[in-house]
Amino acid sequence: MTQFELVEEKLSNGNTIVYKSVGGMYFHAETSLAVCNALNAARQSGKRIRVWLGDKLGKSWLDEHDVEGYVGRSGGRIKIPLLVSNSRSLGGGALLDHCIIKIKETRGAVTYIHPKFSMPEFSIVPADLEDYAETVLADGKVHARFRKVGQAQRWINRMRG
Repeated sequence: MTQFELVEEKLSNGNTIVYKSVGGMYFHAETSLAVCNALNAARQSGKRIRVWLGDKLGKSWLDEHDVEGYVGRSGGRIKIPLLVSNSRSLGGGALLDHCIIKIKETRGAVTYIHPKFSMPEFSIVPADLEDYAETVLADGKVHARFRKVGQAQRWINRMRG
């Protein structure tokens, strides 16, 4: 079992965040050790990854942006994981590491998956708006529209990983 240290940081707005230190990076206290280890491994290997974010029950939020890149870490006393756009980047957005439900190497294996990982049921229907060819329904609700035939299926494939 991996040992970790808990650290509290008091924010200027009066809130407190509790982190755990694993492998030289600090993660939200609710982040599973499996996610911490997968992110540390991705940072050390330099492999590009894709992350899926979701709720505690493993249901995907269907995020499309800022979910692919290389794992870096911030500067300062508490070094949190960042998702940087390319291997030469020095900075990027902070990861909601406690909300990660799946991690996959862009050209490789799934390195973490939530035990109850789930995606909505997708279906493609004719578009309901002019200038669009297809609509993607997620669990029966409109989620995305596409101008060209075939784009909807490519989007679904990307979301599924």
